[in-house]
Amino acid sequence: MAVICIMLAKALYSRPDIYMGMHREFHTWLLEEAMNVTGTTVPFHPGAVKYFKEAGLWTAEHEKWQKEQLCSNNFAPSRMDSELVAG
Repeated sequence: MAVICIMLAKALYSRPDIYMGMHREFHTWLLEEAMNVTGTTVPFHPGAVKYFKEAGLWTAEHEKWQKEQLCSNNFAPSRMDSELVAG
């Protein structure tokens, strides 16, 4: 599942111009919005975290927020996803 998430994130955020006209709401799927944690308590998928780290977009603030959400909401990423992000 994490591999699919990484591939999807790369496809959507590396060339959004390709997908922009495919759905009327796609313009709201901007990278800046994806990285915005204001007002949400749902942690990022481990595959998305890996993509954002590879792209140099993941900050210490994102990491702190992610850990807070994972602890407070009792989210438990699957073992495979955890190993993927750690590796």
